[in-house]
Amino acid sequence: MTFPDKPIRIILPFGPPGFSSRVGFALGPHIAETLGQEIVFEHITGGQGGANGPRAAAEAEPDGYSLLMGTIGDIALLPHIMPEYGIDPLTDLTPILKIADTPNILIANLSLGVTTLDDLIAAAKANPGSVTTPLMSAAFTGSNSNPLSAKLTLSSPKCHQKAVLRARLKPFWMVILI
Repeated sequence: MTFPDKPIRIILPFGPPGFSSRVGFALGPHIAETLGQEIVFEHITGGQGGANGPRAAAEAEPDGYSLLMGTIGDIALLPHIMPEYGIDPLTDLTPILKIADTPNILIANLSLGVTTLDDLIAAAKANPGSVTTPLMSAAFTGSNSNPLSAKLTLSSPKCHQKAVLRARLKPFWMVILI
């Protein structure tokens, strides 16, 4: 018996039109052709920041037939900001390869007088509640890695704190063209 001898499941932790879905669907036919086996996509969404997809991948039989199209949010950030995440990506998942990079753009109004992320954080700390940032998903992280959220989270003295300052969030839709 040679691998793969049955369809391969790719878990997508965010629904369409999320980045992981778009990349997965774009690569799926090429993977199927290369391996000579059907690729089945399964959206396992929900949980804060797409946590349910990685959880399902961690619980799957470790036989190579269940793969996760993970993101920086659900692999690198969630374990630090969500104690109840329930998995440790370093021990419960096995990385195979990096598939894609997504650029993040942080834009500030010129009238704010900031030119770097550190300047923006200092301005927000100096005037609590005066700086707003787009809410990139329903959760703190999500299918798009918000650089401000990441910086605030990882610069926290205790990784389980969500931020070292509070910025007001404004919901919006983001379209990524690939």
